Amino acid sequence: MNNNSRVPTIFLLLSTVALIFAYVLEYFFNMLPCKLCIYERIVYYIAGLLAVMYILKNSKILVYAIFFSYLIGAIISFYHVGLELRWFHDVFGCTEQTSGNVSVEELRNNLLNPNYSPSCDRPHYVLGISLATWNLIYLIAALFVSGRMYCRERNYNGSGTHRSFY
Repeated sequence: MNNNSRVPTIFLLLSTVALIFAYVLEYFFNMLPCKLCIYERIVYYIAGLLAVMYILKNSKILVYAIFFSYLIGAIISFYHVGLELRWFHDVFGCTEQTSGNVSVEELRNNLLNPNYSPSCDRPHYVLGISLATWNLIYLIAALFVSGRMYCRERNYNGSGTHRSFY
């Protein structure tokens, strides 16, 4: 791989866009994040930090760590989508484990509680697709595009020619 790799810069931009989008939805459209949404944001912070570290100090291990963080994010998002679709049992406490007999007072107390976190049982939708699903699509697309770019950069031998891998 050459020293002018664009892959970490792409990851930095993708992470920044994802975080800006998440905070715009939260603060301007009042779409509060659930616990898993917060965990998914952490992936973008880590990938962004690793990308900045790579830009400052060129190290192949940092590129692999960025890919790995996005892969972990895709796994978390897949689990999140699975909870929304009731494919998995909740181990993080993101779905409400209440009976059907919830009083109006309990609902009011939850909504007024500053530590209240929305449930994965009631996801937010944009264009008919849940935000967790959009995040999963975004992560998979980012991994695919950046992985392809990385492979092309690795196959570039530095003499102006490109070794084909087809």
